[in-house]
Amino acid sequence: MGWADVWKISNSNNTIGGLRAGLLVVSLAGSTCLAGPLDDFARNNGGTSVQVDIATAIQAICPSLVGSFGGIDDALGSPDSPDKDITLRCNELISTSVGMATGTQPRRSLGYDDPDELLGALQQVTGEEIAAQNTMTVRAANSQFSNIASRLGALRLASSGAGTTGPASAFNFDVGGVNMTSAVADTNRKLLGGGASADETGGLQRAGFFINGNYNTGDRDASALEDGFDFDVFSVTAGLDYRFDSGVIGASVGYDDFSSDFKSSAVVSGGDIGADGFSVSLFGLKDLGNFFVDGIATYGELDYEMSRILIYSSANNDPGCQCPNQDRTLGSSSSGDHIAVSSTAGWQWYANEWLIQPTLGVSWRSYTIDGYTEVDTQANGGMELRYGDQDIDSLRSVLGIQISRGYNKEFGVLRPWFGLEWYHEFEDDQNILAAKYAQEDVLAASTPGFGFSNSLTGCLSCFSIAAAEPDTDFGVAGIGLSIVLPNFVQLLFYYEGLLGYEDLTSNSITFNFRSQF
Repeated sequence: MGWADVWKISNSNNTIGGLRAGLLVVSLAGSTCLAGPLDDFARNNGGTSVQVDIATAIQAICPSLVGSFGGIDDALGSPDSPDKDITLRCNELISTSVGMATGTQPRRSLGYDDPDELLGALQQVTGEEIAAQNTMTVRAANSQFSNIASRLGALRLASSGAGTTGPASAFNFDVGGVNMTSAVADTNRKLLGGGASADETGGLQRAGFFINGNYNTGDRDASALEDGFDFDVFSVTAGLDYRFDSGVIGASVGYDDFSSDFKSSAVVSGGDIGADGFSVSLFGLKDLGNFFVDGIATYGELDYEMSRILIYSSANNDPGCQCPNQDRTLGSSSSGDHIAVSSTAGWQWYANEWLIQPTLGVSWRSYTIDGYTEVDTQANGGMELRYGDQDIDSLRSVLGIQISRGYNKEFGVLRPWFGLEWYHEFEDDQNILAAKYAQEDVLAASTPGFGFSNSLTGCLSCFSIAAAEPDTDFGVAGIGLSIVLPNFVQLLFYYEGLLGYEDLTSNSITFNFRSQF
């Protein structure tokens, strides 16, 4: 039995054009047909998985919503309320799908002729923008790791700078009778505690402070599962490190500020996500001659603010329809935390005057975002969604190589370098997010007997939002400059860009300053 046949049966009761016919269609769908008109429409017209899922959820809850009023005419005649709003919105979407399937114009149809118009309206009510929080959380945590990793990289470069290893001819430079090679070499040895007397390295001279800043910008292209957006992340890290024989240990605190704007398109009307928060990290570096190993452990918390815009038009100007153009904003707040641990081992050797450092590392990260409920900013609006908790795990290996060369100058030693890393992600499972219409929670308490539930599983309006699968393999390329001065000041500048990650571009700049107490 097709939907056209069901529609004819409905019309035999002389309730054509209204939701009474639509309700009969929905009821029949549950018992004698494989699908309802709305989700059937989405499947047959190239709808994405999230469009089909939200169509199924709307199809499932709408009969109970209308039934809670006693019928569609009762709903139309009731005072404005969130219950009425969601009831009329779900009803007009279903009625529109019935009209497109049968070639008729039900009383509460939005009057669409093009299937893409109804698919676009479905996309507007899904809340798939939440998937962007995954990318945002990962990028914010990456910024702190980048800051600390650049600090460890600066220490390694300093320890292998002028006068420590490599051909002596590469590092001979005198300024005003002062041998800069010797002075800078002494500085470098002090950075890692090697070869200095107790007086030179005792007490606070072993300790130093540093501050790093990182700016990361990029964008994600729209895909079948996620909306496109631009993002900017600003991170700052301040910490202390302490030298001991052939090693360094340290601790830091960091602050991250993330902002992103959704790209407007035929199915996305805009909105934004912001997040900020603090983190703490411990790190260490052990120098084993030509070998080294380092480690980083970070814990952080982020607070999120998100707004999404819901817009779709109506071509039905009948006042009795009560189906005007929709234009509203849905806002939300949430919080989350993350834990990240990484370790890198490497080997360094000289080829003539070039320092070559291959590395192999592994990192594990776990992110949690608490569930939350949106707020519909429209008066008496009832289209807000409730989302479940999000858990994101990542386990990556990274194979890298860094090539650099030192140059003695009047003010110290310059060491430009180039780095290339290849990442492999082992936790590449797709993240599935649970969602539902929040108004069902209210109705579950106030309208027993209509099937409403306050659970995120087994409820009438429950549906899933699938985030895009993380890329399994991708690369990062960077170029930087380290400057080591004889007065124990070290500066580092570093740029890196993301390579080979589908639908995502990312570029970041890091600055590092370190000095002795």
